[in-house]
Amino acid sequence: MVYATFLGGGETSSSATIAVDGSGNVAVTGSTSGQNFPTFNPFQATNRNTSFGPNAFVAKLNASGSALIFSRKPLTLRSIATPYPNPSRIGSSVTLPIVVPPEGPFDALVEIQDAAGQHVRTLRIANANPGALPLVWDGRNDAGRATVPGLYRAWLHAGDRRVLARLVRTP
Repeated sequence: MVYATFLGGGETSSSATIAVDGSGNVAVTGSTSGQNFPTFNPFQATNRNTSFGPNAFVAKLNASGSALIFSRKPLTLRSIATPYPNPSRIGSSVTLPIVVPPEGPFDALVEIQDAAGQHVRTLRIANANPGALPLVWDGRNDAGRATVPGLYRAWLHAGDRRVLARLVRTP
């Protein structure tokens, strides 16, 4: 990385994970208590009531750090924000930003399925604390073998809730 910048609102904001993709774009996950945290192409444009704790965010800056590609505050229920990078190349990992609600901690799992709905991998989440949780899938199946290019589904199972994120893996 060849620059430094500020990403946040008028109140407390903190990052949990920073990742750089193959093009040099920088993805950041974290939490914010600020009501004026910058959003661009938001999934959820308004904050929920921060008296229950901070809001999670996912943001991506261009390679020079001069512009937001997106900045989103994911749903405040148990959810998966937009995975990144997506599409992703075979041999690289994918981050699934999970949002843990304020009543956490909680246990859950993410099941990765191929386009035919066949089980590929289970990722377990144990005793997760409230806020943003960057869950990383290494692109391998339960046996440790690399997956093939194609479409994949990541199902978050938390209690009686089931949430979907779609993934694309390229050669």
